[in-house]
Amino acid sequence: MKQLSAEEKARLKKLGEKYLEKRGKFRQDCYKKLPDDVKELIGDHCNYYYEFRVGGALCKKMIAYLSESEKNLPSEFIGKHAPELFNGYINPKHKKHFLYTIDHVHERIYATGWQRRSLRSRDPMIVANCVINVIRDFKEWDSIPDDICDYLEDKLTEEELGYKLRDTSLPYCFDDLAAAEIDFGNERLISLLTDCINGENDIPLDRLMFRAIVKSHDRGLHELLGRLLCAARLQEGLRQSICETMDEGTPEAFLYLLGVINENNFIRFSSVKRAVGTWLGFAEEETVKLERISDKSIALITDCLTDPAKREEYLNSEDSMKIHIGLWSLGFYESRDLVEKIREISKHGSRHQLLTASYSVNLLNNSALSHEVGAQVVAEHYDDIELMAGYLRFFMNNVSNEIVSILGDYRQSGLNPQTRQSDYTKRHYCKLETYFKDEAEARKYYDILKTICGNIKGRKQEFSPFVFPWFSNFVERGYAVVRMGFIASALHSNKLIDEVCGMLTEADQYDRNTLIKLLLIQPETDVQRRTLVAALCDKAEYTRKKAYDVVQSCKLPPESYLQMEELLKYKAADARENLIKLLMKQDDDALYGSVSRLIADKKEEKRTAALDIILNLSKDEKRGELFGRCRELTKSMTAPTTKEKILLDSISPADSVKSEASAKPLYT
Repeated sequence: MKQLSAEEKARLKKLGEKYLEKRGKFRQDCYKKLPDDVKELIGDHCNYYYEFRVGGALCKKMIAYLSESEKNLPSEFIGKHAPELFNGYINPKHKKHFLYTIDHVHERIYATGWQRRSLRSRDPMIVANCVINVIRDFKEWDSIPDDICDYLEDKLTEEELGYKLRDTSLPYCFDDLAAAEIDFGNERLISLLTDCINGENDIPLDRLMFRAIVKSHDRGLHELLGRLLCAARLQEGLRQSICETMDEGTPEAFLYLLGVINENNFIRFSSVKRAVGTWLGFAEEETVKLERISDKSIALITDCLTDPAKREEYLNSEDSMKIHIGLWSLGFYESRDLVEKIREISKHGSRHQLLTASYSVNLLNNSALSHEVGAQVVAEHYDDIELMAGYLRFFMNNVSNEIVSILGDYRQSGLNPQTRQSDYTKRHYCKLETYFKDEAEARKYYDILKTICGNIKGRKQEFSPFVFPWFSNFVERGYAVVRMGFIASALHSNKLIDEVCGMLTEADQYDRNTLIKLLLIQPETDVQRRTLVAALCDKAEYTRKKAYDVVQSCKLPPESYLQMEELLKYKAADARENLIKLLMKQDDDALYGSVSRLIADKKEEKRTAALDIILNLSKDEKRGELFGRCRELTKSMTAPTTKEKILLDSISPADSVKSEASAKPLYT
């Protein structure tokens, strides 16, 4: 970009802001014109978390279409069922780039972000998720005009140039557009990228250029990137950018650059070790821990990726590193193969191999595949608590999020989770088919989870080291409880819900909140009512608040109010305030009974609660008669404490003045 004065940059940026506003309005107008099923596809769910849940008719239809044959392409499906996307929602001039990208997502890793792992898949569900993400990327980030080369060379309108000046880095979908153009044989773009890497033009080098190159099939550019890696020398940041990007493209690009690293012993550099740690799931913030990654790691990776016999040898060993890298290498080409291998180990492998494989499940970055593995291992080895520390979290993966979605998913509704209103007038039930094929299977797993919960020593049982010397793991009773809660709800069984109520305190705060809203809205049994009322004094403030919200919508029997009276022995201010509010909702006779019992109790906390209720009644003109009756009860308090005196003075200020007057001496 040519040198610009500060004034000129400021002027262009203002134009860029207007361009952004205009572009956003145009895309929004295009969105409004989309058919409802296409809108549902785009906003189907939070794909970035690779959750188990896949809803929406068009999404399911795409998965079914891709499942019929590997020859069925995503581009064919989108072209037939969602052509309206190219009405401007996605730039129609980039239609061929978009279609090319979604047809090649199986060649590229499906996870994103710093927690990504180097796994690829043709699994129809994963491909469908990737397609939805590409749609979003092309809509959100495609600010590139019709010609990508003009964009790189700043041959733009003033508005477009001003928009580009807003962010010095390339737009997020540049790599997909550029990779497609490279594979289309765009010599001008290839020349621009070559000159940029060689320092022969003034186009700034960007990490997304590296991603475009490794996503393409151009061996010449792969080799150019390898030469840049060799030339990095003391430029640790450049080396890190290349190495942390090289796994995001095709297997061929990765293998070529891996060979460059191997031949030049680049594993000696910390940036390369960090990249390897990211690929394998070993990454740690503390650099010293990178010492666990050595030239042996690179040798094992190379062996497993290029020699199937070696890979099988490593998988049959008792060496944790060899087993893990062997499993990783299976997923590198196809994550389904990784899943099937762990399932095979569960049936026929050694305990140590299965324990090591639990570490490798983290590579999957997909809750559906993780659940598939976890379900089998939990069913076959539930009596081994150390194995459960490795696998239980993967069984019914994302169960808490599934429950939240049943209760009302703010991500789909577009409401802010902090301000959305919840409906506590009716109970919601989980869907059995989310995780189970029938009721019998669900009940089988409920009993297994109950056994696991009983076998865990304490609320949380830790294992250190676990698989590797630097790694530790744990299993919590709460893991079992939240899953049991889901199953109890899905089976519509009050008997099982009552059983889970007895274990609710074993769950962590977040899951207690979730289970209260799932299982205790409009409670149907005495156990459920007692559990809900008890939650008003939960140790976590947020849980107490949620319990109060739920109780307010319930019609409770007299026994529940007696339970609330008993809970007033606790000192938490918010809990006491809520309990008093709930007690005051009783009719006059019932509330009088509550005050009578509380004011006569031995515990000061209960007596002061009674006085607080009377004080509140004094401010309610409609309950004047009840206030008078309750105030008479205060006369029975013969030796009030300091706190009680303050409240008594507020209840009967006239009596307080008279008391002070009578206490004055006749003579001074």
